[in-house]
Formats: sequence, structure tokens, C-alpha cells
Amino acid sequence: MVYRMLFAAVFGFCICVHAMQASSFTLSEEAVQELQSMDPAATRELAYILLEAAKGAQKTQKRNSEIINSLLGLPKVLNDAGR
Repeated sequence: MVYRMLFAAVFGFCICVHAMQASSFTLSEEAVQELQSMDPAATRELAYILLEAAKGAQKTQKRNSEIINSLLGLPKVLNDAGR
């Protein structure tokens, strides 16, 4: 999973650099043909990887406050269990 996120980040960076170097934000004919010739399964996988990488920061299970509260409450739970 880490390799997928790294690949997506590098791929996204390359796209951004290419877009910044272009005089306009239109794709060249070669780029359009290359995208059209890609295997649909590979295209879906690449899109999935990019979407998952973009959602990575939103996938937190608990907020920081919930984690801190659970850690602060841990000694009380351990103390109660020892009684």
C-alpha cells in the first residue's frame, strides 16, 4: 500500500510539473493518444490509486482529541482493573 501511495504521489508530481511547463493546460496529441491507448484495467487501477492517495489524510480513525482522551483515561482503567 505504501508503494501505491508513493507511486501516486510521484505520478501526481510529474503531472503537475508537466502542466506547469506547458504554455496552456491542454494535452498534446501524443498525450491524448497515449491515454487512449492505455489498458482500461490499468487506467481504473491508476485512478483508484490516485483517489486513495488523495483520501489518505481523511481516513483517520479517531481525532486527536479522542486519542488523547483515551490515553489519559487509560491509567484510571488500569487502576480500576487492579481492584
